[in-house]
Amino acid sequence: MFHTPLSSLPIDILTREFSPLRGISLILSILDKIQFDSIRVGDSVVKAVESVKDLGAYFDSTMSMEPHIDNKCSAAFRQLYSIRRIRKFLTREATETLIHAFIFSHLDYCNGLLHDIPEYQMAKLQRIQNMAARLVFRLPKFSHVTPLMIDLHWPPVSYRVKFKLLLYVFKGIHGSAPKYICDMFTVYSSHYSFRRNSVIQDIKYHNGDISEPIRQNQVFYLKVPQTKRITFEQRSLAVAGPTLWNKLPIHLRSITELDVFKSQLKTHFFRLTYNV
Repeated sequence: MFHTPLSSLPIDILTREFSPLRGISLILSILDKIQFDSIRVGDSVVKAVESVKDLGAYFDSTMSMEPHIDNKCSAAFRQLYSIRRIRKFLTREATETLIHAFIFSHLDYCNGLLHDIPEYQMAKLQRIQNMAARLVFRLPKFSHVTPLMIDLHWPPVSYRVKFKLLLYVFKGIHGSAPKYICDMFTVYSSHYSFRRNSVIQDIKYHNGDISEPIRQNQVFYLKVPQTKRITFEQRSLAVAGPTLWNKLPIHLRSITELDVFKSQLKTHFFRLTYNV
């Protein structure tokens, strides 16, 4: 290991104006080839660490999100243990309220970063939700959870992640999100007309302009940017968001009201999971 002063890094890293999609992945791909345990910035020495915490989320050097998942699962488990100790004094409704306040607040925090993570990591979060469902009904450890999830109307954790991303996309294409999120999406609108049981599709290219009011009879598709790095770029909102959006049924992509979209999207995921 050796010390690499910032001035010795390629000038391209220091001066290029990166796009939101490729900037971090390009930096990490270059830093992967450099062995160092610290970087000198002026008179300060910044030491390399395995993971860092930023705004409550934990990031590791490979963006696997494993430290974040482990931390959130540990915090949620501690809260579950505390609720279990007083469960016999609580009604079911009160227990559900505590679960949403103290358990799902950990599972859902920054969960948009967890899209397309390995299944074994998502399973850690799902186990916490399963434990919470059993706690609500005061059932033993190995009880079957599917009927409980249906009764509680809880979609799996993986769909909670997709739900969060699709909300960002909906707000972005309808102009109710910050500009940097709106700028991530390029919208194609499809005008459908029915004639003798056939569908005639006319594609209009918006070139990313979301200023035009969205009409009820339009069905929106989003352009999916081409990517080179699966680990980073395909998990980003700019890529994962349009990919998930284009897979939604037409009636969901046509909705213009946020509350209606949230309700219908949750029902859609619930039916996909439990076939009800």
